[in-house]
Amino acid sequence: TAVLIVACPCALALAIPFTYGNILRLFTSKGVFLKNVNTIEHIQDVDYIIFDKTGTITDSNKTEGNYHGLPLSSDQKTYIKSVCTHSSHPLSIAIVNALFDATVLDIDKFQDEIGKGLSAICEGHKIKIGSAAFIFGAQELIQSKGVFIEIDGEYYGSFEFNHSYRIGLQEVMNNITKKYQVAILSGDSDQQSASIRAIIGQDAQMHFNKSPKEKLEKVKELQGAGYTVMMIGDGLNDAGALKQANVGLVISDEANNFSPACDGIINSSQFKNLSVFLSYTK
Repeated sequence: TAVLIVACPCALALAIPFTYGNILRLFTSKGVFLKNVNTIEHIQDVDYIIFDKTGTITDSNKTEGNYHGLPLSSDQKTYIKSVCTHSSHPLSIAIVNALFDATVLDIDKFQDEIGKGLSAICEGHKIKIGSAAFIFGAQELIQSKGVFIEIDGEYYGSFEFNHSYRIGLQEVMNNITKKYQVAILSGDSDQQSASIRAIIGQDAQMHFNKSPKEKLEKVKELQGAGYTVMMIGDGLNDAGALKQANVGLVISDEANNFSPACDGIINSSQFKNLSVFLSYTK
């Protein structure tokens, strides 16, 4: 009561913090966690939204991995699964799920080269898992699809993936493309480009096989052109772009998974309401 009496001549001074504070509380109850009230104002200014593909507009829990190549022994499957278990990337999770009958061992010298792949030592065997460029070092193979497997310097085969889009994606894009410029900016292949184009429309830009640095540079390019950019991603390969963007949002499938620095985190179950949250901030 004392606060209201003192502030009575300046009621507007209380209106904004009360309103924004209430928005933060409401969003939190719905699984949308914003860094601070400044993020609300920044969202209001956004006119260009960039989406990552894998794990962002696709559902990590429904991604299926299929192996093609030389036969793998039970030990080799164990080595691959053991390495992928240490990565939160959606394709690593899909490989772990595909090798459901393999066990998991301790590994040594694990290294995650963001945007490229994984390497580790498992029971003395050197395992490399990642892009064609990471495995072969040949630039002309960058467009090759899938995640490639190398064991003790020998190439064995690759995992290819069937992705499922998140529930409500079409409705989200229908609403967002009416109000914002939209782009897809992905480090993965363009294997699903036709189906994505059908969802996001002919006017949206799509960029595939982009490194984390190239994602960052694309955000800078758009900002230099006068756009206020929101980047929506899910992992470390989006970290630079998320930080550079005027607003960086992370889609989270697991609350206990590591998330890169960002302005907000959205529980994946709430992705279908993304356009509603954006409209509500205004």
